Amino acid sequence: MLAHYKLLDNRLNECPSIIIRSERGHSIYLVNNNGIRNRYRTTSPKGREYAKLYELRTTLKKELDEMAQVYSDRFGSNIENDAATTRFTSSPRLNFDKAFFDSLKPCATTYPNNNRYFYRNVNYRSRAEMVIAQVLDEMGLTYKYDCEIITNGITHTVDFAVYLPEFGCCFFIEYLGRLRDERYVDDNKFKLKDYLMGGIYIGRELLILCGDDIYMPPVNVIRSEIAKMLYIITDLHTVSARTAVR
Repeated sequence: MLAHYKLLDNRLNECPSIIIRSERGHSIYLVNNNGIRNRYRTTSPKGREYAKLYELRTTLKKELDEMAQVYSDRFGSNIENDAATTRFTSSPRLNFDKAFFDSLKPCATTYPNNNRYFYRNVNYRSRAEMVIAQVLDEMGLTYKYDCEIITNGITHTVDFAVYLPEFGCCFFIEYLGRLRDERYVDDNKFKLKDYLMGGIYIGRELLILCGDDIYMPPVNVIRSEIAKMLYIITDLHTVSARTAVR
C-alpha cells in the first residue's frame, strides 16, 4: 500500500497544478507548470488538452485520499508520513522490467484454443485462467496473458506476466490445470526446469496454481496466493520501512 501510494503521489506531482474557476461567465483553467502560470478557457484547444490532465489530477487525488483513509483505519497511522520514511528499490531481477513487459505480445500462442471462456474479448484456455484474470483485474494489477518468454535459452509460453509499476518489475503466474494427465505433467516438468535454471524461482518470480479435470482453486485461494506474492516482492524491494505493506 505504501509503495502504491508513493507511485500515485509521484504521478500527481508530475502533473501541473490546475484549478478551474469562473471568470466573466467563462470557465477558466488556471495552470501552474513549473512556475509558469497560464489561463485557458475550458472550450479552447489548450483548455481541452488540460481537461484531461485536470481529470487525471482529480482521479489521483481521490484515490490517494481513499487510500489514506483505509490506511488510517487499518493501521492507525498516517500514510503520507509512513510513505515519506519508507524507501523502496526498483531493481528488477533478470531484467524483467517495464521494457521487458512492454515487449511482450499477449495471446502469442498459435496452438488451437477450442474453449469458450471469454473475458474482456480474450479467449482463455480454461475457466481457471479466466478467473485468474478476473482476480488480477479486481486487485488492480496490470497483466498480459499467454506471452512468450525466453528462459534458460528456451522459448516458453507463460500464462500471465504481471507488471508492478511500484517496483518496475514483473512476476509470472502459471496455472497447471491437467495434473491427472501424465503426458501433460511430463511436458510441464521440463518447462519448470527451464524456469528454475533460468533463475525464475517459485515463490519469488513465479506463482504456480494447480488443478485438474475436476478441481480448480477457489477464488479466495487464487486471491490469497497472489497477495502472498505481492508481500514477498514488496519485502524484496523494501530498503527501510516502518510498515511493509502494499
